Amino acid sequence: MYNLFISLCWFIFFSIWFIFSRTAKKTLDDTNPDDRALTRLIMAIAVILFLTVHFTYRPLADYPVFPPTPVFQSIGCVLCAAGVAFAIWARMHLGRNWGMPMSVKEKPDLITTGPYRRIRHPIYTGILLAMFGCLLTAGFMWLIWLLLYSGYFLYCARKEENRMLALFPDEYGEYLKRTWMFLPFVV
Repeated sequence: MYNLFISLCWFIFFSIWFIFSRTAKKTLDDTNPDDRALTRLIMAIAVILFLTVHFTYRPLADYPVFPPTPVFQSIGCVLCAAGVAFAIWARMHLGRNWGMPMSVKEKPDLITTGPYRRIRHPIYTGILLAMFGCLLTAGFMWLIWLLLYSGYFLYCARKEENRMLALFPDEYGEYLKRTWMFLPFVV
């Protein structure tokens, strides 16, 4: 039941991402080739790890990191749903300015309202929260995903912030001072 709920959360997440990806502004092709290569490499490693562990080491993939009690699994489901909802809210608020990590949009706007009012990268935050919820509920494989994507999102966030400083030097500098990168009062 818990794994079905988590699967449903991720299905909703990816469905909304796919549907709304069609409405985004045009992506300019000035993304650093090294950044594109890193993105492809991370995605390839993620798929290979998932398939390898899922099909070859199934007991390891399902090995519980936390006690598989209804309390932990329920908390995990709530965190997964909350993370997905937060990421979707951020995606909807970003509107046509959304793009793949480190991409540059045509005529970008600086969004500092809604979930962006206090957190500079609420989509990454929501996804990582959802993954942590999955870790509580579903097992070891999610620890791999969480660690891999935490590093990747941190790298992307830093690159994106440098780009935003170049595009909006005054406004983004002030925005940096009054917001958190991922978690309020933590990072």
